[in-house]
Order: sequence, then structure tokens, then C-alpha cells
Amino acid sequence: KSGIRPEEASLRNRALGKSGPYASGTAARILGLSVAPSDSGGLAIQGVQRNSDAALKGLQAGDVIVQANGRDAASAAALSAAVAEAKKAGRKDVLLLIARNGQHIFVPVQIDPKAPDDGQG
Repeated sequence: KSGIRPEEASLRNRALGKSGPYASGTAARILGLSVAPSDSGGLAIQGVQRNSDAALKGLQAGDVIVQANGRDAASAAALSAAVAEAKKAGRKDVLLLIARNGQHIFVPVQIDPKAPDDGQG
């Protein structure tokens, strides 16, 4: 081992392995969102990629993704699976249930057709 830190993309791919569980404590980038497990359940949004559909729809750091397409979003792997399933079904977006300041809102976020099937992008 050289002691050199791998590139971020490599670390993300390891943490999000297509069949492996999400490595808790690390952020993953999905749908233009940087997400990590929330203490209250779901996925806390830690950052939003500028000019992404998520940013245009008003998602922001501090929001919590509770569900994706009607399924619990308890991990980045679950969110990635929802994105991959939607792509496979030919859908252009994923419907997210967002918790913000004690309220819940539904936000459809467009899937990047060029993103890999695991939803990173």
C-alpha cells in the first residue's frame, strides 16, 4: 500500500458497491445530491450540485429524503436502487418524499440518462 488516498470517485464506488451495502458515515453522490444517513432516519442532504435538477427544484442541505418512488430511503444503496429501477422502467424522474422543517413535500427529480445505473451523477 502506497499510503496515497484514492480519488473521490473510487472511494464513492467502493462505498456504494452496486450489490454491497452503503458504508455508513460517508457521503454518496446521487441525483446531484450529496447524501449521508440521517440520525432521524432517511438520507440527509449534505450538498446539492449547482445547476442540477435537484437544485432547480429547490432541494437544499439539511433536507432529509424519506422515500424514493414510495420506498424507504434508509440508505444510499436504497436510493440508488430506486434510481436504477426507475431508469430500467424508462421513467425520467424519481419522486422523492422530502422532510423539511417538520413538513413533508414530494419533489420529482430528473434522472441523468448518462449516469451509471447505480444512480451516481
